[in-house]
Amino acid sequence: MMKLSLMHRVVDTVDENWQSPLAEQILARWEHDPGTAQYYRASANFIFIFKNAGKLHFLRFNERTERAKKLLEAELELLHALDERSLRVSRPVKSLHGREVEEVQTEWGTFYAVVFEALSGEHPDAEELRPEQYAAWGKELGKLHQAMKALPEELSAQRPSWRDHLAFVSEMIPPDDQAAREKLGQLLHWASTLPTTKENFGLIHYDFELDNLRFAGEEIGILDFDDCSRYWYVADLAYALRDLFEAGGFDRSHPLFLAFLSGYRSATQIDPNYEQQIQQFYELHNLVMYAKLLRAVDLSDSQDHPEWLANLNKKLVAYRARCHAKFASNS
Repeated sequence: MMKLSLMHRVVDTVDENWQSPLAEQILARWEHDPGTAQYYRASANFIFIFKNAGKLHFLRFNERTERAKKLLEAELELLHALDERSLRVSRPVKSLHGREVEEVQTEWGTFYAVVFEALSGEHPDAEELRPEQYAAWGKELGKLHQAMKALPEELSAQRPSWRDHLAFVSEMIPPDDQAAREKLGQLLHWASTLPTTKENFGLIHYDFELDNLRFAGEEIGILDFDDCSRYWYVADLAYALRDLFEAGGFDRSHPLFLAFLSGYRSATQIDPNYEQQIQQFYELHNLVMYAKLLRAVDLSDSQDHPEWLANLNKKLVAYRARCHAKFASNS
């Protein structure tokens, strides 16, 4: 999640037709149909949709302080490796200069940008999915993990790990936030005791939710590998289904979870201790999200913000409070 001050700076360039001179300046590095670029969303990255020869593409960029260039390059190497293993992933497109990552200096800052071909398919809501689709969702995650296990070690070594995430948490948490400090210590100790083998630990997508999938008949396409990290594979399963258990906590007997798990097991093995680990991974995810929100919410209450930004700021402040409450109640 990017800083709100950065989001404000860039989104402020978007006009009433959802077009932006900043996006146009960046997109000039790629072939495209003039005048087709439109703002799509901003969260961890800025996303604009556009067309090239009538075909839909996505421009993704962020200010260079938000994400290191080497991480972007490692992400694209991973996509190429997965594409070669017949997984349906979004393919990067080279710029006019033959580069997949472009660094563009503008009056609004210096940005790293990439372009992807759009994946065909629908973007379903969880409420619409039938059990057999949950099984297909789980199977696709299992296929991804099985492919990850076969990747060269140097590919995974370039990505961050759970240790990097907890180091970030430690950096962001205020010294007087005792509840967060205690939870950090507990989770660091717990994770340090987990065994790591080639079968249970490696690269995970980290955000295998429906927002990052495209269903096209029997096939599922996978988007947004920018958070791909080195974790236990069980964490990916837990994070994919966190909305399913948001209200009542993890329920191993939930029929939709069982359908997802059945699909997953049809494609790869699962750690036999997954049931004991899932809740802890939810706590870890919650703590990392809390730290991200501490960094992202950087606007002063005294500033005069546009309505959309003031509402988003209020929403994220409330979200941050809910994250803190989850571990503060156990301290």
